[in-house]
Amino acid sequence: MDLSKRQQAIKDLQAHAVETTTKLEAMTKAYNDLNINYKLLSDEHDKMAKDVRLLKQLQDYTGLKGEFDGIVEKTGLQCTG
Repeated sequence: MDLSKRQQAIKDLQAHAVETTTKLEAMTKAYNDLNINYKLLSDEHDKMAKDVRLLKQLQDYTGLKGEFDGIVEKTGLQCTG
């Protein structure tokens, strides 16, 4: 392989490395954004589960029935704690 072909091959590899690095950085940012969104959704789910648990306790305490009957089953949230 002559010198000019080697130099071109090196330039091509460098360009490919830059392109790959740029894509990897974009994917890393997207992954981090997804993790942040997952954490926010998880926190919101925990708050909703707490609200449902408190509502269920209030319903059990007051004996009131009505629109909140079966709230735990309707939401599908786990009432732990």
